Amino acid sequence: MAEYFEITFILDKEKAEKEQSVNKIRDVLNLCYSENIIKKHKYQIFSNQKVLFEVFPFEDEDEEIYYDDFLECRISFTGITVTPLNLKENIKLLAYVIGDCFKVSNSIAFAICMYEGAYHYFDKVKRLQEFDENLLLRFPLLFFRDGTNNNMSPYISFEGFYCVFNKYNFQDIFVDPVSIVKEDYKMDLSYEEAIKLIEMKHKNIFQYFNYE
Repeated sequence: MAEYFEITFILDKEKAEKEQSVNKIRDVLNLCYSENIIKKHKYQIFSNQKVLFEVFPFEDEDEEIYYDDFLECRISFTGITVTPLNLKENIKLLAYVIGDCFKVSNSIAFAICMYEGAYHYFDKVKRLQEFDENLLLRFPLLFFRDGTNNNMSPYISFEGFYCVFNKYNFQDIFVDPVSIVKEDYKMDLSYEEAIKLIEMKHKNIFQYFNYE
């Protein structure tokens, strides 16, 4: 089975409930809750595949996931492979979807894009303010509105929002970390030397790199 790619919107819960953000996002994406089998969709990225639309936590007293002041709205789909060669092209496809969601919901704080597992990297987070820079650096692609107060430099800017690409991330599907280290240090490093530099500079996330 193909691996799912996820667009995860993090919403301010109070604002989202007031403006019924989840319904607005679902409507603009033309999706129903849970599973959608789509042949042709207005967003090219969703066409000819299964798309899941889920919101966490569920309104269920037995639900294990609990956040104090935010909601997680997750769209999962197959059929997208991100590589260094097609990165910008795929960011533009994702931006088309995410930008339309930003327009209909002021409660969206930011969006995370990655292959399966975003939740596992903030499962201890309970409050929106806990999404600090150290945590956000774990995710390959992030989308913010213009004017968002953070120190993360835009990779590509769009009208009203921008994308941050964290090239040192644990999903080396997006980029070869060894090549990036060599490029950044402007040195003719051996493979082993490059690995050591990554390990020294990124101890917290080194465990997620795969060099087999």
